[in-house]
Amino acid sequence: MLKGRVVSTTGEAIEGVGVVCRKNHTGVLTQKNGVFQFNVPVSAREIEVSHVAYVSQKINIDPLLKSFLIIKMEPVDLEIDEVKVSSDRGESSMKSLEFTGIQMMNSSATGSLESMLKTQPGVQARNELSNQYTVRGGNFDENLLYINDIEIHKSLLYRSGKQEGLSSVNPQMVDGVQFSTGGFSACYGDKLSSVLSIHYKESDTTKTTVEGSILGANIHTQGKIKDKLSYNVGGRYKTTNYLLSGSDEKGNYSPVFYDIQSLISYRLNQNISLDYLFFLSKNEYSFVPQTRETKFGTMNDPINFVIYYEGQEKDQFLNYTNALKFRYKFNDRMDFALIGSRWTNKERIRYDILGQYYLHKAGYDPLEPTQDVDNHAGVGSDMKHANEKVDITIDALQFKFKYFNEMHRFQVGGKIEKENIYEDSKRWTVYDSSGYFLPDDEKLVKVRQYYRMKQDLSSLRYQAYVSENLFFPVGNVDMALNIGARYQYWDYLNKGIFSPRTSLSATFKNEKVLRFAWGVYQQMPFYKEFKSIDGTFYENIDPQKSVHYILGYSQPVNVWGRKMNISMEAYYKKLSNMIPYLVDNVYIQYLPEYQSKGYSKGFDVKFAGEFVPGVDSWMSLSLLKTEEDIDGDLYGYIPRPSDERLNFNLFFQDYFPGNKSLKMKLLFYLSSGLPFSAPQKIKTDQYFRMPTYKRVDIGFSKSLLVKRSSRWLDEAWLFVDIFNLFDMSNTISYYWITDIKSNQYAVPNHLTGRRFNIGVKFVF
Repeated sequence: MLKGRVVSTTGEAIEGVGVVCRKNHTGVLTQKNGVFQFNVPVSAREIEVSHVAYVSQKINIDPLLKSFLIIKMEPVDLEIDEVKVSSDRGESSMKSLEFTGIQMMNSSATGSLESMLKTQPGVQARNELSNQYTVRGGNFDENLLYINDIEIHKSLLYRSGKQEGLSSVNPQMVDGVQFSTGGFSACYGDKLSSVLSIHYKESDTTKTTVEGSILGANIHTQGKIKDKLSYNVGGRYKTTNYLLSGSDEKGNYSPVFYDIQSLISYRLNQNISLDYLFFLSKNEYSFVPQTRETKFGTMNDPINFVIYYEGQEKDQFLNYTNALKFRYKFNDRMDFALIGSRWTNKERIRYDILGQYYLHKAGYDPLEPTQDVDNHAGVGSDMKHANEKVDITIDALQFKFKYFNEMHRFQVGGKIEKENIYEDSKRWTVYDSSGYFLPDDEKLVKVRQYYRMKQDLSSLRYQAYVSENLFFPVGNVDMALNIGARYQYWDYLNKGIFSPRTSLSATFKNEKVLRFAWGVYQQMPFYKEFKSIDGTFYENIDPQKSVHYILGYSQPVNVWGRKMNISMEAYYKKLSNMIPYLVDNVYIQYLPEYQSKGYSKGFDVKFAGEFVPGVDSWMSLSLLKTEEDIDGDLYGYIPRPSDERLNFNLFFQDYFPGNKSLKMKLLFYLSSGLPFSAPQKIKTDQYFRMPTYKRVDIGFSKSLLVKRSSRWLDEAWLFVDIFNLFDMSNTISYYWITDIKSNQYAVPNHLTGRRFNIGVKFVF
């Protein structure tokens, strides 16, 4: 029986020291007073003592010794990495989304962060080639995007997702994502629907990532130099030629998209820092169409539509952003930031395309003229011309002040923007059906659609906000109250708007959360809202207004022995001073000569958690109804273009059992049909609905690196993707043609079919 006591060099007893005899593989832990005792073989000559905070020792022993053994241990002098602990109660209206661990390249056709955002409740999107989305009955222009507190604007002339290319957000550079589908605080700007706030990381570690696939390539590097200077730089290249080759329109596609983004951060001292944010993005889209064949109609009345083209399209979109942020921390509770930025955008769209079309019943042979002429529904031509040029420069200077403690968080800020917008555009379309120009005129050749715009505008916008968050307990419930307001004045309209907002949330001890939000959201018109279909410029337009009423609830639930979370929100948005609009693919054509009132109401639910242990998945369901009543049209309430009644999305991750190096990601989208009508200058109650949007994307990834097999390579992955797994034919818009009898046919414009992708990723 070996007995003893373990103490420190200062004589204090040490609890939990392991005393082990290797001879017979036995051991014991010391008690609170440092004492131990256990049996050892007579032949044993050594024991080992160890503790995480002390230097391990090997002690020689004599089993015949009857005296009490005293062992002294020296403390270990360990140097560990710096640990930063921070706590900042954020806005209850903003939800943090964990997208940073998901490989975007093999998640969707766009490879963008927005492709994951589209799976969230309340978000609708029907175009896999576009990064744009609508939220709770709004449109593409009603969503705010911030990157490190800098508002990011978007181009005006995009006609389709084919032209868009890369997202404004580089997923490799992202550190945090916050998103709100409504009821957000006054700290965020004056848009009607949503806000997406992205934070690019300031890196403490050096890492370089290289990705490549059939659709493009990415390179990203980050690091820190001498504890003061950090860098986060990414470059991307993308081409959709392979995706577009499967569309109905055949021809020579040459889409090339690339961008460079960087965040350079310099810390002068503990209180003062400078951040420089730089974007450069260039989209070049060239297309020489040859033919198009689209089959549509019903089983009883199938129709075949064929076009033969001449001409080409060449588009270019160039924009860049420069922003410098000065930040001064008075102390751990008080923070001030001054931000100057410039956004420059240059857009060019040029095309001259002649299309000669044949519309006939399925089975009709144009080489057999003796067939029933009724099977030959129409023949004709259209000529489309455009030469559009838009240049925009927006200079902004803003400040942000924040003070917070355990009970409240106070924020105030202001911003001044100078806008310079220049446009010189012309576009027209001529229709010829069976030798007759439409509209028919015996003396003149008239164009069906004509647009001419030449404008040079300069203006100033002033914005200010104040927001107060109060945190207080009521019994066992933690309450959070937000009160705030925004003010904006635009000298071009000589109008100001005041928008109060508030929200209240209650967090219970069982992690259940109940939230109510109310707010006024007013959107000053931008340049696009003033222009009608024919180019008439309407100068006097009221700001659009939406009043949000939101009631939300969330709670954790246990399913299959794992912790999940279910969240739901019911909302009603009262709309007034709205500008009616039409949508063609992703292009919004406003009708500023009219004004409408309306509403959006619906219910969103999300179920999220580890469906499979170790990886996050979620599903969302949204029910929506949105309508408007245009003043003086006598039609009453009609559906708005974003009236998508049902939307279901699923993002699911899995890995092979026992082998986490082989993973799978699946995205499923299901959306009911959107309303549409024949081309016209005014909306009516005569409308149809597009077919249901259905799409499944699936991706597989395999780690190529055995653990610790390389000193310089941290990760190596192989990706295989299948986009539109079941080759579903989805409609994004319609190509309208007219025969000699003035009958109009809506020929569906289909999105991409099934496509495969393969790529690799290396992390150094």
